[in-house]
Amino acid sequence: MSAAEVADVIEGAADPAMAILRLLAAAEACGGLAACTEMATAYASTREQFGRVIGSFQSVKHHLANMLIDSDLAVAVTWDASRANGTDCVPVATMAAGLALPAYRRIALQNIQIHGGVGYTWEHDAHLYVCRATVLLNLFGDARALNEKTSDEHSAGYRRRNRIELPLIADEYRRAAEEFRSRIAEADTGAARTQWARSGYLQPHWREPFGRGADSVEQLVIEEVLAGIDKPSLGLGEWVIPALLQHGSDEQIERLIWPTLEGEVRWCQLFSERGAGSDAAAVSTRAHRTEGGWLVFGQKVWTSDAMACQRGLETVRTDVDALKHKGITTPLDRAYPASVIESSGNSSDAGTRCVPFRNGRKPPSRAPSGHQWTNGPQRRSAR
Repeated sequence: MSAAEVADVIEGAADPAMAILRLLAAAEACGGLAACTEMATAYASTREQFGRVIGSFQSVKHHLANMLIDSDLAVAVTWDASRANGTDCVPVATMAAGLALPAYRRIALQNIQIHGGVGYTWEHDAHLYVCRATVLLNLFGDARALNEKTSDEHSAGYRRRNRIELPLIADEYRRAAEEFRSRIAEADTGAARTQWARSGYLQPHWREPFGRGADSVEQLVIEEVLAGIDKPSLGLGEWVIPALLQHGSDEQIERLIWPTLEGEVRWCQLFSERGAGSDAAAVSTRAHRTEGGWLVFGQKVWTSDAMACQRGLETVRTDVDALKHKGITTPLDRAYPASVIESSGNSSDAGTRCVPFRNGRKPPSRAPSGHQWTNGPQRRSAR
């Protein structure tokens, strides 16, 4: 090549040409990432050790989840780079290669690790992906060089502006959201909370009449138009209420959702116990049906914001003879007619720690149990 005659020189073409090559390499890496993830998942779903498929082991599942995350991130940034134009082309292609190429090599090696001994053999295809990933990374810049180039672009003032072309219906959504914003700006605090709830803009993706049944386009428009204004928070109600909408009775939905949206009812979660933190299936709080309601015995811990809540979502064991991961019920409708609050004796606590105890009271069926809240070693009544 050194002896070849140079016919012409295109000034400034090196960076765009390299950007195209890096984009193509990132696209190939996305395919390799998907192949390695699928290969490892399939193997982990069929290979057995100690009478169980290895995919059921926690340490393997975490690796597979991380592989899928890397794969999806690489696809997202590569698609974004493929849509770039103008001055965005070079820096965005560099970012795509800087994420996808190192991820490809990392996941290809992880694929061998999950396969174990068979993955190290020449007869298996896993090593081919490692070789290809290594070649791509060496050809188009290692992770450090690509990341430094991206950092230099950023330091020089480059910013990637996200934008999306919305359909014509977005204009209608925008006008409605702007009208709502104007009404909220003129309303007092109490009236504003009611308008948030009854308009559906508080949780627009929920089904009507509690939300707007907003599709993805309307949600994007609402997020943009209503940015910067105070929006009421439902706290844990933001994920309790969707469960209620899906599984609750018509009577529960009508009785509980509007008061929640309008701020009259707040929710807490009653999951953690002294022996059941992250292991939710280890709950020992028991409940059994009785005439007119339930009897509940046990203790929960770390119930955040409980002293300000009127309802809670709780996990209780209703079948003590069932397997550990079965026989657990989650009551949605819990009333708190009384409470006991205690100050914490631990100076390292960042905030109030609520520890609910069940006293075996028999409440009506609409409110499955009575509660007492305690915190720390000294009790004082706050009824």
